[in-house]
Amino acid sequence: NFYNSLDLFVLPSYYEALGCVYLESWATNTPFIAIKGQGIDELVPEKLKNILLVEKNNSKLLKEKIKYLYNNSNIDLKFDTCLYIDNTVGSLIKEITALNVN
Repeated sequence: NFYNSLDLFVLPSYYEALGCVYLESWATNTPFIAIKGQGIDELVPEKLKNILLVEKNNSKLLKEKIKYLYNNSNIDLKFDTCLYIDNTVGSLIKEITALNVN
């Protein structure tokens, strides 16, 4: 519900290994802006990198991308279902659950 209520999700973290929040935003077709060179950079399709990623410390470009995405919300954010949280951390969740049972 949270992501569906947003026009745009921005998390300009300089040191984000992946950031599941990006995947959550993406899975709901909510556009997001992330920092280049962080974990999400490896998963964003090449054709979307110029739209969704910005260099760290570049507040001018961040502002321009926010404005662009706010005015152009019709970009194709097709989410790769292999990135669903159950697929990415499923085995970890099973191991943690097993530990809690014992």
